[in-house]
Amino acid sequence: MSILIQNMWPLLLKIYDAASMQRWNDQIRTVDLTELDKQAHKMIIAYVLGKSEENIGIEKINWIEIIEAGIFEFLQRIILTDLKPALFHRIKEDKEKYERLNQWVYKRIIPFIIPLGEGFCSRFKSYLMDRERNVDRRIISAAHFYSTKWEFDVIERANPQGYSIEEIRKDLDSKQEKYHDLKSMQILLQAEELKDFIDLCAQLRFQIRWSHMHMVPKISVLGHMLIVAMFTYLFSLRIGVDDQRAIKNYFTGLFHDLPEVLTRDVISPVKRSVEGLTDLIKEYEREEMEKKIYKLIPAQWHKDMKMFTEDEFDDLIVSNGDKIERDGKLVKAADDLAAYIESWLSLKNGIQNKSLDKAGRFIREKYKFETISDIDFGKFYKKIFKDDYGIKKILFLCTGNSCRSQMAEGLMKYFGGERFEVFSAGSASIEVNPLSIRVLREIGVDISGQKLKHLKDFLGKKFDYVVTVCNNAKQICPVFPGDYNKEHWDLYDPDSVEENEEEKIKVFRDIRDKIKENILLFLEKLD
Repeated sequence: MSILIQNMWPLLLKIYDAASMQRWNDQIRTVDLTELDKQAHKMIIAYVLGKSEENIGIEKINWIEIIEAGIFEFLQRIILTDLKPALFHRIKEDKEKYERLNQWVYKRIIPFIIPLGEGFCSRFKSYLMDRERNVDRRIISAAHFYSTKWEFDVIERANPQGYSIEEIRKDLDSKQEKYHDLKSMQILLQAEELKDFIDLCAQLRFQIRWSHMHMVPKISVLGHMLIVAMFTYLFSLRIGVDDQRAIKNYFTGLFHDLPEVLTRDVISPVKRSVEGLTDLIKEYEREEMEKKIYKLIPAQWHKDMKMFTEDEFDDLIVSNGDKIERDGKLVKAADDLAAYIESWLSLKNGIQNKSLDKAGRFIREKYKFETISDIDFGKFYKKIFKDDYGIKKILFLCTGNSCRSQMAEGLMKYFGGERFEVFSAGSASIEVNPLSIRVLREIGVDISGQKLKHLKDFLGKKFDYVVTVCNNAKQICPVFPGDYNKEHWDLYDPDSVEENEEEKIKVFRDIRDKIKENILLFLEKLD
């Protein structure tokens, strides 16, 4: 049985609030520093610290706790959007006030996270209220500090004598002392290669997706990577995968676009339009990763990093072939969904761009009938589109509801089914012509389940569009209630051809192609 995720839509949109949250906006900045990018950078640093702790072998790392801590703090920060960090840390020092603040945060976020289940909600609440600091939570705290310090270094270089710069530097220096007993932090501060790796990842803060057009909000490649990681992990919770599989799913999402720091983001239409370009890019990425990335991280991390960045959208199957180790196709579905929401938000925010609308339609069409890792993405996109734009009703009329109107109904359902509730009828019902079924099946459209409908069955019903596909239907077409758009397509009746079957099938194909052309033009005009 497939799993429905339509009720997660508000949470998925809420995550994007972080893209508009500016950091350090009381300081001179040469670049945008957003909360989304900060949180993404933090989780990459948390990975470096966690792996370093594992290398030492003293502490056992609970990666699920680290992942969820990152998500919990991300959601907490979205709710506390207007609270300056200095004031937030001041409140944290007062246990009673901090508990009251987190109770308020939980009440605000609970409507969004309920679809993830009671377990997730309970863990989130416990995280907010529990101040215990085990090694996993200290790793998250240290990663948060390091990314903050990284941002401050950028600001200080731009305005070294600026107001409060000296005060902030001293405060950060004192806070750094709190992490000196964390072995992984000691390693990071002394390892130039690891610092270079973190800096290289941070460059993706400044590489903007959809850079060839204006977007609102702007999403960096790094921010997109975190969103894909969170989407994939939340979907993993919904389908109930084991911990190791969920961990691999998350970090594949977090690192899947890392090679783009070396190759730059090539927009999908370009990749699709040039045969072999995708394979060429992947090969170049592998070579560049070998030369520039792997030398910065310990050799024992290479296997996982290759899994996260090479063939990242393929499912990994355990050698015996009956167990999935990593849901690569789910990561790809999350990647596409993130792209869809990016285009959707820009259109909602007033950006008029046909390329954005086309990109959204391409993704919806791609997942029209797709169920991936038991999640029905087809129903998800259909529900979101219906709620957003509404579904219009269209009626195709001809004399017999045997050929032309039946083909038009089937083709409109195929090409515009997400936008239209489609009907067809005739003034004199005969039967669905087998040749109509045959010629549509040739192009992958099945109308064998469509039924004959008489015009009288639709009298008095409201439609947004009424299309007559023969002159006789045009002449006898009744008036329907309300305002509606009326069109006429003068199409020859293929069943009237008195030839052998071979010649007749050619006529049916011609009419099929003409109807298809008319429908595509009709949909293009609406756009």
